[in-house]
Amino acid sequence: MTWAYFLLTLVLYLIYPGKAYPQDLQKTAGQRRLRLRLVKDLLYALALFAATGMSVVEIARLALGHFGVGLLPFQWVAFALAGILRFTRGFRARFSHYWIAAVFLWIALIVVNVVKIVEELKEGIHTRKDTKYPMSDEVTDVGVLIGTFAVLTLIELWR
Repeated sequence: MTWAYFLLTLVLYLIYPGKAYPQDLQKTAGQRRLRLRLVKDLLYALALFAATGMSVVEIARLALGHFGVGLLPFQWVAFALAGILRFTRGFRARFSHYWIAAVFLWIALIVVNVVKIVEELKEGIHTRKDTKYPMSDEVTDVGVLIGTFAVLTLIELWR
């Protein structure tokens, strides 16, 4: 899914190339609009920090329990790129439709984690009690990740 995000970002850049423009030619936004943008950016940063932190917790606990982490660390690269594109406004308007790729990423991560949580619940919530990462803890961690991805999706769509 991370590679699909990178590919979609590249395709969107090729289809909709933005134009960099000097700061003095930009329209000046009102104070209210600037405050709203700041609030959205702060919420996005908080949610991105929470998603990264929960991802670190999940990977660390999976490793401690000897369950394997698979490709989960690649999420961090996607998180970093999504954050960089968001906070630089698409590298200062060069990637004008970056948010479409970000919405795809967050929705794809929601779907993957919902499938993961459904499969974990099929195994039973009280399994793996004698391990370093009980199933109940993993379900909680994945649920928090789903919530943070949903918040990130909503903020990206809030234009």
